[in-house]
Amino acid sequence: MADYTYPYLNSVPKMTAGVGRDWTAMGLTEQEGIDMMRADIIRIRRQLAKRLVWFEELSYPRQDALTNMVFRTGIDQVMRETDMLTDMKNNHHANAAAKMRGTKWYRDDTVKASMNADIIETNTFEV
Repeated sequence: MADYTYPYLNSVPKMTAGVGRDWTAMGLTEQEGIDMMRADIIRIRRQLAKRLVWFEELSYPRQDALTNMVFRTGIDQVMRETDMLTDMKNNHHANAAAKMRGTKWYRDDTVKASMNADIIETNTFEV
């Protein structure tokens, strides 16, 4: 049985997902995209809570910023940022934000990473 949980090239070849859905012809509806994003956020927040016992003690803006970083880079990459995470755990948020600004993610996607570093530093979405 084929693994339908990842996109694959079908015999035509066209990028396909699930059970024969042609992404090049059909793509996703807006609602399907929103549903996927919501499922990703729930999955990521569970991963963070499992790996960082202090994650749920963070304010919602800081949880959201860390969730966004995982969404963009993956849980394993974020877990390698041990100094940044230690600073977040110890409520040294300015230091954690500075360390986020030193990550590969920041160099690769400065706009998104900068917004999240600002949220970690200021504890607000109003940046």
